[in-house]
Amino acid sequence: MFYFAAARRSNRLIAVSGATKDDMLSYYHIPPQKIRVIPHGVDPRFFDLGKPAAPPDTKTIIAVSTLHPHKGLDRLLRVYAKWYSARRSEYRL
Repeated sequence: MFYFAAARRSNRLIAVSGATKDDMLSYYHIPPQKIRVIPHGVDPRFFDLGKPAAPPDTKTIIAVSTLHPHKGLDRLLRVYAKWYSARRSEYRL
C-alpha cells in the first residue's frame, strides 16, 4: 500500500530497466510519462573483454551464487584446496 501511494504522489519515477517500467505501469497504473528508465551506472572498464583473464586453455571452476552459508561455498573452497594440493590441477577456481 505504501509503494502504491508513494508512486501515485511522485512527480517522477526512475526505473532501472524497461522491464521494471513495465511492472510499474502494470501494478501501479501510473501514466508512462511519469516514469523514466535510467540503467544502473557501470564502469566502462567492466566491459573490457579484449584481455582474457586466463590463457584460453585454462580450465576454470566457477560458482555463481550468493555468500549465504547454506550455499556451501566455504566447503567448495576447502575441498578445492585439498584437491588442488593433491593433484596440482590445471583447474582454476
